[in-house]
Amino acid sequence: LYNCPRTATVTAKAASGVWGVDCETFRKVMREYYSKRFTENRRYLNNMSIFDGLTSAQKDRIGELALMEEEVRAGERVIEEGESTTSMYYVKKGELTVYVGAKWNENGQLEGGKKIATLKSGDCFGERAALYGETRSSTVV
Repeated sequence: LYNCPRTATVTAKAASGVWGVDCETFRKVMREYYSKRFTENRRYLNNMSIFDGLTSAQKDRIGELALMEEEVRAGERVIEEGESTTSMYYVKKGELTVYVGAKWNENGQLEGGKKIATLKSGDCFGERAALYGETRSSTVV
């Protein structure tokens, strides 16, 4: 992958099977994947007002290093009110619901609270908490 000598030895502890791919093929596939992903991410960054003041190079850097894709199922928690902030999000596809005052019960169901917003593709959330080091002010599912 990095065209350098091995830095570790891997030894099977039990009878095993492995899959392998040659480095050149792996690098080619990863370049294609990241190129497609970069173009798509850049398109989203260009449409998000929070990034309007950034230079093209700065947006490129965010697109290359900072964006990671996360799939969530319907009703699944994305962020929870009161938790520490580790990142901000933008909605790539689908729809999310924002609640304040809601709690998760022992069965993993969201209870109570008030629905305050619906987020759709292109919407951003969590930026205030990320910028100012605040805890999450709402729950998003």
